Amino acid sequence: MAEIMALSPPQGTGKFNSPLLISLSRVAIMMIALGTAPIISRELGPSGRGLYATCLAALGLAPVIVGLGIPMAVRRLASIVDHRPVVRSAYRIVFLLLSPAFGLGVAVSILLVPNLTYSQRNWFLAAMSATAFFVLVLCAQSVLIAAHRYSAIAVLHFIQPSVTAIAVFVFWAFSELTLETLLWGYVAGTSLAALAAFFLLRVSVRGPRMSFEYLGRQGIKYAGSQIAETAASTVVLLLAVATIGSYEAGLLAVSVTLATLPLALGYAIGSAVFGGVASADSSDLPRARASAIRAAIVVGILGAATLVLVTPYGLPFLFGSAFAPAVPAAVVLVSSSCLLVVNYVSTQVLGAEGRGSAMALWQVAGLAVGVVGLLCLSDDLGAFGAALSMAAGWLVTTVGCLSALRVGPSVVVIRPADLKACFNLCVRGKFVFTS
Repeated sequence: MAEIMALSPPQGTGKFNSPLLISLSRVAIMMIALGTAPIISRELGPSGRGLYATCLAALGLAPVIVGLGIPMAVRRLASIVDHRPVVRSAYRIVFLLLSPAFGLGVAVSILLVPNLTYSQRNWFLAAMSATAFFVLVLCAQSVLIAAHRYSAIAVLHFIQPSVTAIAVFVFWAFSELTLETLLWGYVAGTSLAALAAFFLLRVSVRGPRMSFEYLGRQGIKYAGSQIAETAASTVVLLLAVATIGSYEAGLLAVSVTLATLPLALGYAIGSAVFGGVASADSSDLPRARASAIRAAIVVGILGAATLVLVTPYGLPFLFGSAFAPAVPAAVVLVSSSCLLVVNYVSTQVLGAEGRGSAMALWQVAGLAVGVVGLLCLSDDLGAFGAALSMAAGWLVTTVGCLSALRVGPSVVVIRPADLKACFNLCVRGKFVFTS
Protein backbone atom coordinates (compact mmCIF):
# COMPACT_ATOMS: atom_id res chain seq x y z
CA MET A 1 0.00 0.00 0.00
CA ALA A 2 2.87 2.36 0.75
CA GLU A 3 4.24 1.83 -2.72
CA ILE A 4 0.90 2.59 -4.33
CA MET A 5 0.87 5.86 -2.47
CA ALA A 6 4.44 6.58 -3.59
CA LEU A 7 3.40 6.22 -7.20
CA SER A 8 0.24 8.30 -6.84
CA PRO A 9 0.02 12.00 -7.67
CA PRO A 10 0.58 14.24 -4.65
CA GLN A 11 -2.64 14.93 -2.79
CA GLY A 12 -4.24 18.27 -3.48
CA THR A 13 -2.94 18.60 -7.00
CA GLY A 14 -6.45 18.20 -8.48
CA LYS A 15 -6.82 20.08 -11.71
CA PHE A 16 -3.17 21.00 -11.60
CA ASN A 17 -2.27 17.40 -12.42
CA SER A 18 -4.10 17.06 -15.74
CA PRO A 19 -2.48 15.40 -18.79
CA LEU A 20 -3.25 18.70 -20.49
CA LEU A 21 -0.23 20.07 -18.63
CA ILE A 22 1.98 17.85 -20.79
CA SER A 23 0.39 19.31 -23.90
CA LEU A 24 0.69 22.85 -22.55
CA SER A 25 4.34 22.32 -21.68
CA ARG A 26 5.01 20.87 -25.12
CA VAL A 27 3.16 23.74 -26.78
CA ALA A 28 5.13 26.21 -24.66
CA ILE A 29 8.36 24.46 -25.62
CA MET A 30 7.42 24.58 -29.28
CA MET A 31 6.48 28.23 -28.98
CA ILE A 32 9.90 28.85 -27.43
CA ALA A 33 11.43 26.92 -30.33
CA LEU A 34 9.45 29.00 -32.81
CA GLY A 35 10.53 32.14 -30.98
CA THR A 36 14.21 31.23 -31.03
CA ALA A 37 14.29 29.48 -34.41
CA PRO A 38 14.03 32.72 -36.43
CA ILE A 39 16.89 34.22 -34.40
CA ILE A 40 19.04 31.13 -34.83
CA SER A 41 18.19 30.83 -38.52
CA ARG A 42 18.88 34.48 -39.28
CA GLU A 43 22.15 34.52 -37.31
CA LEU A 44 23.54 31.24 -38.65
CA GLY A 45 22.03 31.37 -42.15
CA PRO A 46 20.73 28.31 -44.04
CA SER A 47 24.12 26.55 -44.09
CA GLY A 48 24.81 27.15 -40.40
CA ARG A 49 21.24 26.13 -39.58
CA GLY A 50 21.85 22.90 -41.46
CA LEU A 51 24.95 22.14 -39.39
CA TYR A 52 23.03 22.89 -36.19
CA ALA A 53 20.19 20.63 -37.31
CA THR A 54 22.65 17.78 -37.85
CA CYS A 55 24.14 18.33 -34.39
CA LEU A 56 20.67 18.40 -32.82
CA ALA A 57 19.71 15.21 -34.66
CA ALA A 58 22.79 13.48 -33.23
CA LEU A 59 21.98 14.80 -29.74
CA GLY A 60 18.42 13.54 -30.05
CA LEU A 61 19.44 10.08 -31.21
CA ALA A 62 22.38 9.55 -28.83
CA PRO A 63 20.36 9.01 -25.60
CA VAL A 64 18.30 6.21 -27.12
CA ILE A 65 21.37 4.54 -28.64
CA VAL A 66 23.47 4.55 -25.47
CA GLY A 67 20.38 4.12 -23.27
CA LEU A 68 19.63 0.70 -24.82
CA GLY A 69 15.89 0.88 -24.14
CA ILE A 70 16.32 1.36 -20.39
CA PRO A 71 13.92 4.35 -20.10
CA MET A 72 11.05 2.36 -21.65
CA ALA A 73 11.88 -0.64 -19.46
CA VAL A 74 11.83 1.66 -16.43
CA ARG A 75 8.38 2.93 -17.47
CA ARG A 76 6.90 -0.54 -17.68
CA LEU A 77 8.58 -1.84 -14.51
CA ALA A 78 7.54 1.25 -12.55
CA SER A 79 3.95 0.53 -13.60
CA ILE A 80 3.92 -2.98 -12.16
CA VAL A 81 6.57 -3.23 -9.37
CA ASP A 82 8.27 -1.10 -6.72
CA HIS A 83 9.91 1.67 -8.69
CA ARG A 84 12.65 2.59 -6.21
CA PRO A 85 15.06 -0.32 -6.86
CA VAL A 86 14.60 0.32 -10.58
CA VAL A 87 15.48 3.99 -10.22
CA ARG A 88 18.58 3.26 -8.13
CA SER A 89 19.91 0.99 -10.83
CA ALA A 90 19.21 3.67 -13.43
CA TYR A 91 21.25 6.17 -11.40
CA ARG A 92 24.32 3.98 -11.63
CA ILE A 93 23.87 3.01 -15.24
CA VAL A 94 23.79 6.65 -16.33
CA PHE A 95 27.37 7.24 -15.24
CA LEU A 96 28.50 4.16 -17.14
CA LEU A 97 27.08 5.70 -20.31
CA LEU A 98 29.39 8.75 -20.37
CA SER A 99 32.16 7.02 -22.29
CA PRO A 100 29.90 5.45 -24.96
CA ALA A 101 28.20 8.82 -25.47
CA PHE A 102 31.56 10.53 -25.97
CA GLY A 103 32.71 7.81 -28.37
CA LEU A 104 29.53 8.15 -30.40
CA GLY A 105 30.16 11.89 -30.61
CA VAL A 106 33.66 11.31 -31.98
CA ALA A 107 32.26 9.00 -34.68
CA VAL A 108 29.54 11.46 -35.70
CA SER A 109 31.91 14.43 -35.80
CA ILE A 110 34.30 12.56 -38.09
CA LEU A 111 31.82 10.88 -40.40
CA LEU A 112 28.86 13.29 -40.68
CA VAL A 113 30.05 16.80 -39.79
CA PRO A 114 33.78 16.83 -40.59
CA ASN A 115 33.71 20.55 -41.44
CA LEU A 116 33.16 21.66 -37.84
CA THR A 117 35.83 23.95 -36.47
CA TYR A 118 38.07 22.84 -33.59
CA SER A 119 36.01 24.83 -31.07
CA GLN A 120 32.70 23.62 -32.49
CA ARG A 121 33.85 20.01 -32.35
CA ASN A 122 34.92 20.31 -28.70
CA TRP A 123 31.54 21.70 -27.66
CA PHE A 124 29.77 19.10 -29.76
CA LEU A 125 31.67 16.33 -27.96
CA ALA A 126 30.78 17.90 -24.60
CA ALA A 127 27.11 18.00 -25.62
CA MET A 128 27.21 14.39 -26.80
CA SER A 129 28.72 13.31 -23.47
CA ALA A 130 25.91 15.16 -21.67
CA THR A 131 23.35 12.99 -23.47
CA ALA A 132 24.17 10.31 -20.88
CA PHE A 133 22.55 12.58 -18.29
CA PHE A 134 19.55 12.95 -20.56
CA VAL A 135 19.02 9.20 -20.21
CA LEU A 136 18.34 9.91 -16.52
CA VAL A 137 15.81 12.55 -17.54
CA LEU A 138 14.06 10.00 -19.76
CA CYS A 139 14.03 7.44 -16.94
CA ALA A 140 12.56 10.04 -14.59
CA GLN A 141 9.84 10.88 -17.12
CA SER A 142 9.02 7.18 -17.32
CA VAL A 143 8.56 6.89 -13.55
CA LEU A 144 6.50 10.08 -13.43
CA ILE A 145 4.28 8.82 -16.25
CA ALA A 146 3.72 5.56 -14.35
CA ALA A 147 2.81 7.67 -11.29
CA HIS A 148 0.51 9.97 -13.33
CA ARG A 149 2.46 12.99 -11.99
CA TYR A 150 1.70 15.13 -15.03
CA SER A 151 2.69 18.45 -13.45
CA ALA A 152 6.15 17.09 -12.62
CA ILE A 153 6.50 15.74 -16.17
CA ALA A 154 5.64 19.17 -17.55
CA VAL A 155 8.28 20.82 -15.37
CA LEU A 156 10.90 18.29 -16.41
CA HIS A 157 10.04 18.75 -20.08
CA PHE A 158 10.40 22.49 -19.76
CA ILE A 159 13.86 22.79 -18.16
CA GLN A 160 16.28 21.87 -20.95
CA PRO A 161 14.67 23.88 -23.78
CA SER A 162 14.14 26.85 -21.47
CA VAL A 163 17.83 27.02 -20.57
CA THR A 164 18.75 26.71 -24.22
CA ALA A 165 16.32 29.50 -25.12
CA ILE A 166 17.75 31.77 -22.42
CA ALA A 167 21.22 31.13 -23.82
CA VAL A 168 19.98 32.05 -27.29
CA PHE A 169 18.53 35.37 -26.19
CA VAL A 170 21.50 36.29 -23.99
CA PHE A 171 24.17 35.53 -26.58
CA TRP A 172 22.09 37.12 -29.33
CA ALA A 173 21.79 40.29 -27.27
CA PHE A 174 25.59 40.44 -27.10
CA SER A 175 25.99 39.47 -30.78
CA GLU A 176 27.72 36.24 -29.76
CA LEU A 177 25.20 33.68 -30.97
CA THR A 178 27.19 30.89 -32.63
CA LEU A 179 27.01 27.14 -32.98
CA GLU A 180 29.36 26.87 -29.99
CA THR A 181 27.12 28.90 -27.72
CA LEU A 182 24.06 26.89 -28.80
CA LEU A 183 25.85 23.67 -27.88
CA TRP A 184 26.89 25.21 -24.56
CA GLY A 185 23.20 25.91 -23.89
CA TYR A 186 22.39 22.26 -24.52
CA VAL A 187 25.03 21.09 -22.03
CA ALA A 188 23.82 23.51 -19.36
CA GLY A 189 20.15 22.70 -19.90
CA THR A 190 20.65 18.93 -19.89
CA SER A 191 22.75 19.04 -16.72
CA LEU A 192 20.14 21.12 -14.91
CA ALA A 193 17.33 18.84 -16.11
CA ALA A 194 19.17 15.77 -14.80
CA LEU A 195 19.58 17.44 -11.40
CA ALA A 196 15.87 18.32 -11.34
CA ALA A 197 15.00 14.72 -12.29
CA PHE A 198 16.88 13.45 -9.23
CA PHE A 199 14.88 15.69 -6.90
CA LEU A 200 11.52 15.03 -8.60
CA LEU A 201 11.95 11.26 -8.34
CA ARG A 202 12.38 11.50 -4.56
CA VAL A 203 14.33 8.22 -4.52
CA SER A 204 17.52 8.10 -2.44
CA VAL A 205 20.73 6.70 -3.88
CA ARG A 206 21.09 4.22 -1.01
CA GLY A 207 18.87 1.20 -0.69
CA PRO A 208 17.94 -1.98 -2.57
CA ARG A 209 18.35 -1.84 -6.30
CA MET A 210 17.39 -3.99 -9.24
CA SER A 211 20.23 -5.95 -10.80
CA PHE A 212 21.92 -4.31 -13.77
CA GLU A 213 21.60 -7.58 -15.67
CA TYR A 214 17.83 -7.81 -15.28
CA LEU A 215 17.22 -4.13 -16.07
CA GLY A 216 19.52 -4.42 -19.06
CA ARG A 217 17.68 -7.47 -20.38
CA GLN A 218 14.38 -5.67 -20.02
CA GLY A 219 15.80 -2.63 -21.77
CA ILE A 220 17.13 -4.63 -24.71
CA LYS A 221 13.55 -5.63 -25.52
CA TYR A 222 12.78 -1.98 -26.22
CA ALA A 223 16.19 -0.79 -27.47
CA GLY A 224 15.48 -1.45 -31.12
CA SER A 225 12.04 0.13 -31.02
CA GLN A 226 13.20 3.23 -29.14
CA ILE A 227 16.19 3.72 -31.43
CA ALA A 228 14.00 3.22 -34.47
CA GLU A 229 11.33 5.59 -33.13
CA THR A 230 13.82 8.39 -32.58
CA ALA A 231 15.82 7.56 -35.69
CA ALA A 232 12.68 7.88 -37.80
CA SER A 233 12.59 11.60 -37.02
CA THR A 234 16.33 12.29 -36.76
CA VAL A 235 18.34 10.12 -39.14
CA VAL A 236 17.26 11.98 -42.27
CA LEU A 237 18.35 15.24 -40.63
CA LEU A 238 21.52 13.54 -39.41
CA LEU A 239 22.40 12.49 -42.96
CA ALA A 240 21.09 15.66 -44.60
CA VAL A 241 24.32 17.68 -44.60
CA ALA A 242 26.25 14.80 -46.13
CA THR A 243 23.60 14.06 -48.78
CA ILE A 244 21.91 17.34 -49.75
CA GLY A 245 24.36 19.91 -48.37
CA SER A 246 24.08 22.27 -45.43
CA TYR A 247 21.87 24.79 -47.28
CA GLU A 248 19.14 22.28 -48.21
CA ALA A 249 19.53 20.69 -44.78
CA GLY A 250 18.70 24.06 -43.24
CA LEU A 251 15.53 24.28 -45.34
CA LEU A 252 14.54 20.77 -44.29
CA ALA A 253 15.20 21.55 -40.62
CA VAL A 254 12.70 24.42 -40.43
CA SER A 255 10.13 22.27 -42.26
CA VAL A 256 10.49 19.52 -39.66
CA THR A 257 10.18 22.10 -36.86
CA LEU A 258 6.72 23.06 -38.09
CA ALA A 259 5.60 19.48 -38.80
CA THR A 260 6.30 18.31 -35.26
CA LEU A 261 4.00 20.88 -33.62
CA PRO A 262 0.94 18.55 -33.43
CA LEU A 263 3.03 16.09 -31.41
CA ALA A 264 2.39 18.30 -28.38
CA LEU A 265 -1.02 16.71 -27.92
CA GLY A 266 0.30 13.34 -29.07
CA TYR A 267 2.64 13.25 -26.08
CA ALA A 268 -0.27 13.94 -23.73
CA ILE A 269 -2.35 11.15 -25.25
CA GLY A 270 0.52 8.67 -25.14
CA SER A 271 1.24 9.48 -21.50
CA ALA A 272 -2.42 9.26 -20.47
CA VAL A 273 -3.17 5.91 -22.15
CA PHE A 274 0.03 4.01 -21.32
CA GLY A 275 -0.98 2.85 -17.85
CA GLY A 276 -4.54 2.04 -18.90
CA VAL A 277 -3.39 -0.14 -21.78
CA ALA A 278 -0.69 -1.83 -19.67
CA SER A 279 -3.24 -2.85 -17.04
CA ALA A 280 -6.18 -3.62 -19.35
CA ASP A 281 -7.68 -7.10 -19.51
CA SER A 282 -7.29 -8.99 -22.78
CA SER A 283 -11.01 -8.54 -23.42
CA ASP A 284 -10.68 -4.75 -23.12
CA LEU A 285 -7.53 -4.37 -25.21
CA PRO A 286 -9.21 -4.00 -28.63
CA ARG A 287 -11.37 -1.12 -27.37
CA ALA A 288 -8.44 0.47 -25.53
CA ARG A 289 -6.32 0.37 -28.67
CA ALA A 290 -9.05 1.84 -30.85
CA SER A 291 -9.83 4.61 -28.35
CA ALA A 292 -6.18 5.68 -28.13
CA ILE A 293 -5.73 5.68 -31.92
CA ARG A 294 -8.96 7.63 -32.51
CA ALA A 295 -7.81 10.31 -30.09
CA ALA A 296 -4.50 10.55 -31.97
CA ILE A 297 -6.31 10.83 -35.30
CA VAL A 298 -8.55 13.63 -34.00
CA VAL A 299 -5.73 15.84 -32.76
CA GLY A 300 -3.51 14.91 -35.72
CA ILE A 301 -6.08 15.97 -38.30
CA LEU A 302 -6.84 19.24 -36.50
CA GLY A 303 -3.14 20.06 -36.20
CA ALA A 304 -2.28 19.16 -39.79
CA ALA A 305 -5.23 21.12 -41.24
CA THR A 306 -4.28 24.23 -39.29
CA LEU A 307 -0.61 24.06 -40.27
CA VAL A 308 -1.32 23.51 -43.96
CA LEU A 309 -3.27 26.78 -44.01
CA VAL A 310 -0.64 28.91 -42.27
CA THR A 311 2.64 27.40 -43.52
CA PRO A 312 2.92 29.10 -46.96
CA TYR A 313 2.82 32.55 -45.33
CA GLY A 314 3.92 31.77 -41.80
CA LEU A 315 7.21 30.05 -42.60
CA PRO A 316 8.87 32.96 -44.46
CA PHE A 317 7.47 35.34 -41.85
CA LEU A 318 8.96 33.39 -38.95
CA PHE A 319 12.30 32.35 -40.37
CA GLY A 320 13.00 35.10 -42.90
CA SER A 321 12.85 35.34 -46.67
CA ALA A 322 16.05 33.29 -46.98
CA PHE A 323 13.98 30.25 -45.95
CA ALA A 324 11.10 30.85 -48.38
CA PRO A 325 12.36 27.99 -50.62
CA ALA A 326 11.51 25.62 -47.73
CA VAL A 327 7.74 26.10 -48.19
CA PRO A 328 7.16 23.14 -50.59
CA ALA A 329 9.01 20.74 -48.27
CA ALA A 330 7.18 22.16 -45.26
CA VAL A 331 3.76 21.71 -46.86
CA VAL A 332 4.56 18.05 -47.55
CA LEU A 333 5.60 17.42 -43.95
CA VAL A 334 2.88 19.39 -42.16
CA SER A 335 0.18 17.74 -44.26
CA SER A 336 1.62 14.39 -43.14
CA SER A 337 1.99 15.36 -39.48
CA CYS A 338 -1.17 13.43 -38.53
CA LEU A 339 0.79 10.28 -39.34
CA LEU A 340 3.49 11.36 -36.91
CA VAL A 341 0.96 11.74 -34.08
CA VAL A 342 -0.62 8.35 -34.81
CA ASN A 343 2.86 6.80 -34.98
CA TYR A 344 3.75 8.05 -31.54
CA VAL A 345 0.53 6.97 -29.85
CA SER A 346 0.47 3.56 -31.54
CA THR A 347 4.05 2.83 -30.50
CA GLN A 348 3.20 3.82 -26.93
CA VAL A 349 0.28 1.38 -27.01
CA LEU A 350 2.57 -1.37 -28.30
CA GLY A 351 5.08 -0.52 -25.60
CA ALA A 352 2.41 -0.67 -22.91
CA GLU A 353 1.56 -4.17 -24.13
CA GLY A 354 5.21 -5.18 -23.88
CA ARG A 355 5.51 -5.64 -27.65
CA GLY A 356 8.85 -3.98 -28.24
CA SER A 357 9.71 -6.17 -31.22
CA ALA A 358 6.63 -5.02 -33.14
CA MET A 359 7.52 -1.40 -32.35
CA ALA A 360 11.04 -1.92 -33.66
CA LEU A 361 9.97 -3.76 -36.81
CA TRP A 362 7.71 -1.04 -38.15
CA GLN A 363 9.84 1.86 -37.00
CA VAL A 364 12.83 0.32 -38.79
CA ALA A 365 10.70 -0.29 -41.88
CA GLY A 366 9.63 3.35 -41.96
CA LEU A 367 13.19 4.50 -41.33
CA ALA A 368 14.49 2.34 -44.17
CA VAL A 369 11.96 3.84 -46.57
CA GLY A 370 12.94 7.35 -45.46
CA VAL A 371 16.68 6.77 -45.87
CA VAL A 372 16.37 5.01 -49.23
CA GLY A 373 14.10 7.78 -50.46
CA LEU A 374 16.59 10.40 -49.27
CA LEU A 375 19.43 8.75 -51.16
CA CYS A 376 17.33 8.34 -54.32
CA LEU A 377 15.66 11.76 -54.41
CA SER A 378 18.20 14.08 -52.80
CA ASP A 379 20.31 14.78 -55.88
CA ASP A 380 17.43 16.19 -57.93
CA LEU A 381 14.90 17.40 -55.34
CA GLY A 382 16.98 18.46 -52.33
CA ALA A 383 14.92 19.32 -49.26
CA PHE A 384 11.64 18.59 -51.07
CA GLY A 385 12.80 15.08 -51.89
CA ALA A 386 13.92 14.55 -48.30
CA ALA A 387 10.47 15.68 -47.10
CA LEU A 388 8.74 13.22 -49.45
CA SER A 389 11.00 10.48 -48.10
CA MET A 390 10.21 11.28 -44.47
CA ALA A 391 6.46 11.37 -45.16
CA ALA A 392 6.62 8.00 -46.94
CA GLY A 393 8.45 6.54 -43.95
CA TRP A 394 5.80 7.88 -41.56
CA LEU A 395 3.07 6.27 -43.70
CA VAL A 396 4.78 2.86 -43.65
CA THR A 397 5.19 2.99 -39.87
CA THR A 398 1.58 4.05 -39.35
CA VAL A 399 0.12 1.26 -41.47
CA GLY A 400 2.44 -1.31 -39.91
CA CYS A 401 1.73 -0.32 -36.30
CA LEU A 402 -2.01 -0.27 -36.85
CA SER A 403 -1.78 -3.73 -38.42
CA ALA A 404 0.24 -4.98 -35.44
CA LEU A 405 -2.45 -3.61 -33.11
CA ARG A 406 -5.16 -5.22 -35.24
CA VAL A 407 -6.84 -1.84 -35.62
CA GLY A 408 -8.88 -1.85 -38.81
CA PRO A 409 -9.94 0.93 -41.20
CA SER A 410 -13.06 1.62 -39.14
CA VAL A 411 -10.86 3.43 -36.60
CA VAL A 412 -10.78 6.46 -38.87
CA VAL A 413 -14.55 6.88 -38.55
CA ILE A 414 -14.76 9.59 -35.91
CA ARG A 415 -18.04 10.02 -34.02
CA PRO A 416 -19.17 12.75 -31.59
CA ALA A 417 -18.51 10.37 -28.68
CA ASP A 418 -14.88 10.08 -29.83
CA LEU A 419 -14.47 13.86 -29.75
CA LYS A 420 -15.75 13.97 -26.18
CA ALA A 421 -13.50 11.04 -25.20
CA CYS A 422 -10.52 12.79 -26.78
CA PHE A 423 -11.25 15.97 -24.81
CA ASN A 424 -11.59 14.06 -21.54
CA LEU A 425 -8.38 12.18 -22.26
CA CYS A 426 -6.27 15.24 -23.05
CA VAL A 427 -7.71 17.55 -20.39
CA ARG A 428 -8.76 15.28 -17.54
CA GLY A 429 -6.65 12.19 -18.10
CA LYS A 430 -9.82 10.09 -18.24
CA PHE A 431 -9.19 7.14 -20.53
CA VAL A 432 -12.56 5.64 -21.51
CA PHE A 433 -12.70 2.69 -23.89
CA THR A 434 -15.24 3.53 -26.61
CA SER A 435 -16.79 0.84 -28.76
